[in-house]
Amino acid sequence: MRRLCALVPCLLPLAVSAVEIDGWVSVQWQGFAQEGLAGQSQSNLSIATQPEFYHDFENPWEMTVELFARYDQEDLERRHLDIREAHVLGIYDSWEFKVGISKEYWGATEFAHLVDVVNQTDAVENLDGEDKLGQPMLKATWFNDWGSVEVYLLPGFRERTFPGEDGRFIATPIPISGDDAEYESSAKEWHTDAALRFNGAFDGFDLGMALFVGTNRDPLIRSSSGKLVPYYEQMTQVSYDITVPVGGWLWKSEGRYRDTETDEFTALTGGFEYTFVGVSETPMDVGVLLEYIWDERQEDADTFLQNDIFIGARLAFNNMQETALLAGLVADLDDGGNLFNLELEHRINDSMRLEAQLRFFEDADAGDALYPFRDDDYIQVELFYYF
Repeated sequence: MRRLCALVPCLLPLAVSAVEIDGWVSVQWQGFAQEGLAGQSQSNLSIATQPEFYHDFENPWEMTVELFARYDQEDLERRHLDIREAHVLGIYDSWEFKVGISKEYWGATEFAHLVDVVNQTDAVENLDGEDKLGQPMLKATWFNDWGSVEVYLLPGFRERTFPGEDGRFIATPIPISGDDAEYESSAKEWHTDAALRFNGAFDGFDLGMALFVGTNRDPLIRSSSGKLVPYYEQMTQVSYDITVPVGGWLWKSEGRYRDTETDEFTALTGGFEYTFVGVSETPMDVGVLLEYIWDERQEDADTFLQNDIFIGARLAFNNMQETALLAGLVADLDDGGNLFNLELEHRINDSMRLEAQLRFFEDADAGDALYPFRDDDYIQVELFYYF
């Protein structure tokens, strides 16, 4: 992160001259039902901002810069700055080229994102793994009638962020020392990764297939010199993701085969979303979701999603305030541990938006991946101002 932040003085003169400048600032409050296992506070405030700059050069090039910063009241590791985007994009006939720092999302399913491997997870932002660090890349995309082919060259690796000793959601007996990371590759964080992805839009379904060769974004946690440190292996991953709309049904599935120094396994997830439109003659739509997650490693998996089912419902009020509610339950079919999640989004006016989240953990036994979070039930409220 320090290396990326050193680029900020070089990027700001370009950003200031951009035609469009927008973004947001937010205030976030987290309230916990109990003190943390290490006595962490039950209340936490933080402020964040994400300014975005866009400049359209003379065709075919354009530039995007997106910065992110958060200052947290309690957790020193959550006080961080990142360059989420800083790239130029050019389009030539059926080709598109991207050079710089960017975010790429692969996948189809709602809850588990098995195939999304280009960007590193910003784990201090949220437990859901959907916040990502910017990744240096060179990307070329070829478009045609049946879809696209994407080629990635990824020079430089981003290490995962971890909560500090005063932070919540610490999944290990002591905080992980991210600054002491170890690597399988002698090139360490300077290893150059590569990826190839096919996206196809066919009659009746959308299909993505990908190959990734490089540093595993999911580290092993090992003991070294009295500390817990992340260890980043090299890996090869082959994956697919597919969506199939049928009437009011949307069927989704993802799968991956991953080969590393210590393991070789397959993981799959799949399910559906069915939408009831105009419930009880109102503008509201209700979507019902069901997904199953399976990992070949079962109890040896380094994730709590290895034999689990996700059941959820999405309520869209379709009002002027764009109010939406998502409720979901993840149930472990082996150990009985459950994760309940409730999310609310509501636009107050043209410049302000409110997001709220309630999450709690129950019935996790000792040894279960959710067990370290047993005292971390919380509610989070965040108010955004857009400029």
